[in-house]
Amino acid sequence: MKLRDYKKAVEKLNLYAHHYYVLDDPITTDEVYDKLYHEVVEYEESNKGDILSSSPTQRVGDVISSGFTKASHLSRMWSLEDIFDSNGLRKMVKQKLIGWMKISHFIVNQSLMEHLLILFMKMVNSLKESLVVMVLLENL
Repeated sequence: MKLRDYKKAVEKLNLYAHHYYVLDDPITTDEVYDKLYHEVVEYEESNKGDILSSSPTQRVGDVISSGFTKASHLSRMWSLEDIFDSNGLRKMVKQKLIGWMKISHFIVNQSLMEHLLILFMKMVNSLKESLVVMVLLENL
């Protein structure tokens, strides 16, 4: 990504965010937004002197539209993990399994972890199904 592309990406992300958060009228998918956002983050990490103050990476928060109501969820919303492919899912599952086993005071060796991860991945056929299973496992 060059500086010109970076500036266009920031402008596009801000347009997407405005439509999503202010107008409650999304003009793109979360996946498209997240991928472009991560490209901007990658550019900024390599070009710290070029970071625009208008970049969504520099924004902490904003006023919430009065049209929105607070919603409670039975479990964590895994979509916030920004998982795009099976490698990202494997990494997240491995981190979660290690965390769960540490919390449960289990001692886990690498071989067992790999077997559990393989078993888990065989249980599901798609990324969406995997995320549903993760939500269910979180509630155990």
